[in-house]
Amino acid sequence: RSPSRGLGDVYKRQAKRPAAKKVPAVKPVSVLIVGAGFAGLGMAIRLKQAGIDDFVILERANAVGGTWRDNQYPGAACDIPSNLYSYSFAPNPNWSRSFSGSEEILGYIHHLVAEFKLESHIRFEKNVEDLSFDEKKGVWTATTDKGEKFAGRAAVMAQGPLSNCSFPAITGIEDFKGHKIHSARWDHDYDFADKKVAVIGTGASGCLLYTSDA
Repeated sequence: RSPSRGLGDVYKRQAKRPAAKKVPAVKPVSVLIVGAGFAGLGMAIRLKQAGIDDFVILERANAVGGTWRDNQYPGAACDIPSNLYSYSFAPNPNWSRSFSGSEEILGYIHHLVAEFKLESHIRFEKNVEDLSFDEKKGVWTATTDKGEKFAGRAAVMAQGPLSNCSFPAITGIEDFKGHKIHSARWDHDYDFADKKVAVIGTGASGCLLYTSDA
């Protein structure tokens, strides 16, 4: 068998190999919104009212609500009168009290999603880790922690400045043998009966927590 014939067989085998599949380009929407809390949903509603229906909301959790989804500790409420802590274009005359609790506020947020038909625009469990802008194409690309890509001609960051909770850097906290609970990740299954409880912090959440009836 001649060397040239052997090379010819190699070339034939290479020619039969399927061509590499091209990754399809991500079609950009008009607007990308990161976050499905108050700000993100409010932006989406205003876009719809302006006649722009070509948008996507990327939400890292599996439900809407932002801070009011996460903060469900006993006594959680808003320190702004409810009539002011709601959208002027979506008033709620049925608030049960002036300073509503977190569950009632979350209910209002779900009402917004249903009333303005936003659910089809929301992509849940999409944790955006990178946002880049292509100046030549004029397109923003959001990349999730799973490598998924979403493109838009405009991008709105509505993820909230306090969306990531953490325990304070207190010396010895890692050695504490008791049960640690963050107010933004409340453990509703924990039994507090006959337990000594220390609340760290005297801000709004701390005050609401240790003055609640729970």
